[in-house]
Amino acid sequence: MEPKKKFWRKNGGGCSFLKLWTKSKLTKQPVVTTCPEYTSMQRHTLRILRCMPDVTTIGVHGIGGIGKTSVLKAVIDFIPIKVLFDVVIWVSVSRNWSTRKIQDQVLRQLSLSTSQDFETNHEVAMRLFDALQGQRFFLLLDDVWEHISLDLIGIPQPAMENGCKMILSTRSRDVCRVMAADRMVQMERLLPEEA
Repeated sequence: MEPKKKFWRKNGGGCSFLKLWTKSKLTKQPVVTTCPEYTSMQRHTLRILRCMPDVTTIGVHGIGGIGKTSVLKAVIDFIPIKVLFDVVIWVSVSRNWSTRKIQDQVLRQLSLSTSQDFETNHEVAMRLFDALQGQRFFLLLDDVWEHISLDLIGIPQPAMENGCKMILSTRSRDVCRVMAADRMVQMERLLPEEA
């Protein structure tokens, strides 16, 4: 078995490190390794990346302001993510979310026209579902406060069979549970220069 290797150097925010991503031809599962010295940002990012081959939904939880959003951005910036997925979708949910607000964010990122006032949420959901069905997408839901039905939004359920993944960040472990996270990652506070 000869692994395909890609090197990636990330500079900025006081962190500089080299990561090696290998993808086994036998298992087609990504394996992540790093240099032994890494920051708390890198450590949290790695914990998430290591979960990805085995699960479809990851819940990242911890108190507000500790750097969950920064870590999710670091996950997106990991170059192989852009290679493994057809589309990466980032949704800022927040406490005052609505189905239509989330739908409009996803529509914009898919370069589709945003919803019209005369369209029902169901019609928009059907448009989104049609656009995403058959694509390998990576969905990141940031700042989730309660259960969000992907079906009502129009997002196909991530599954091993369709190759789609979802990560959500929240303050509450219970939200991870109701969103059916396969794996939960509790975040500790990042250093101020990393957040």
